[in-house]
Amino acid sequence: MGNIAIVTGASSGIGAAIIKVLASQDMNFNGIVLDEVWAVARREDKLIDLNKNCSDKIKPFKANLIAEEEIQRLSTAVS
Repeated sequence: MGNIAIVTGASSGIGAAIIKVLASQDMNFNGIVLDEVWAVARREDKLIDLNKNCSDKIKPFKANLIAEEEIQRLSTAVS
């Protein structure tokens, strides 16, 4: 499956900043090259904008992680 990171709250603030840093560092996190980074957030429009400006290894995923079924949906999608 490879090295995958999941960044929540990725549509703005610290989450978006983390995505941008990873993309600018060729998906390298402390010497680990990531195969994918899943950008998870509630605001799909912001995820789409973020994805346009970053690596194609960024996988946008719209979810509200307050809801248990959304957590399960993310878990299923990643596995």
